[in-house]
Amino acid sequence: MNQNPISDMLRSTLEKVRELVDADTIIGTPITFSEDVTVVPVSQVSIGLAGGGSDFGKEPSRVHFGGGSGAGISVKPVSFIVYEKGSIRMMPVSGSGEANPYVQAVDAVPVAAERIVGLIRDLKKNKPQEE
Repeated sequence: MNQNPISDMLRSTLEKVRELVDADTIIGTPITFSEDVTVVPVSQVSIGLAGGGSDFGKEPSRVHFGGGSGAGISVKPVSFIVYEKGSIRMMPVSGSGEANPYVQAVDAVPVAAERIVGLIRDLKKNKPQEE
C-alpha cells in the first residue's frame, strides 16, 4: 500500500488516541476502602476521528499537499462495580442506568448463580442412592 500524507496523519492521530485510551480507561483501577469493600469504576468511552486532504497542481506531491486530521474523545462514568463482603453488585452513576441492560445483566449474575447452586443441591438430595 502506498504511503500518503493523509494516511500518515491518521496513523499519527490513532497513535495519540491509543496513548490516551486503554482498557484501564473503561474498567478503572480498583479502589479498596477496607478489607471487605472494593469499588471499580466503569466508564463509557466514545471516540470520533476525522481526516482529509487534497493535492494541488497537476503533479501531486508533498509540496502541494493540504490537509488535516483530528480526534475527539469523551469519557463518561456510567457505573461502579462494588465488591462488598463476598457479594458483587453494580451501582449506576445516575438513575437512568437502572434501565441499562448491561447493568441489569451484571446484577443478575449473583442471583442466577445462587439459583443454579440451589437446583444442583436439590437434585443431589432427590437423587436415589445407588447400591
